[in-house]
Amino acid sequence: MRRAEELKERTVWKSDPHTQVKHLVYRHYLQCWMGKSCQTFPEATIVDAFAGPGVYTDSPPGSPVVIARTFLEHTAYQRFNRLNLICLEERPDRVEELHRQFAKLPKAPKLHISIQPPGKFAEQQPRLSALARRPRGDPRPVGGRSVRPEERAVLADPAVPCRTTRRGAVHPLHERTAPLLPA
Repeated sequence: MRRAEELKERTVWKSDPHTQVKHLVYRHYLQCWMGKSCQTFPEATIVDAFAGPGVYTDSPPGSPVVIARTFLEHTAYQRFNRLNLICLEERPDRVEELHRQFAKLPKAPKLHISIQPPGKFAEQQPRLSALARRPRGDPRPVGGRSVRPEERAVLADPAVPCRTTRRGAVHPLHERTAPLLPA
């Protein structure tokens, strides 16, 4: 089966070297970003708009699981504040597999994972942007006041075009990433 057919027909497929390099770069970037953002802001949000099933047939984790594990295994985790991880995947079978993969992770009160119903990014972008802007942490105010937009760090999926993440940013301090590597 050719690669394009495999990606189209299967729920889970074999990883390729390019994907593994992309995830390695992504993990290193996230370690730095989380080290700063998850200690500086009361909450941070990451949107993975092309989440996939969260795993490959040859066992490496997919990007949403890479994000969650990077957070949970970070050396500064004990000092971290809340991380909201919003995942979108187009195919229902892959959404189901993503739920199974996240169920294998340890429960952590600082990590809030929100797997969205199946949908296409182009159609869901306004809703994802609104979700990323909305605080999800403890509804009680921080220090007697509500969390302001500049007190939340937002990182969009590096596969999302920069012009799109710019629209989703709430404040100039929010991260607006361009693709790290071609998807």
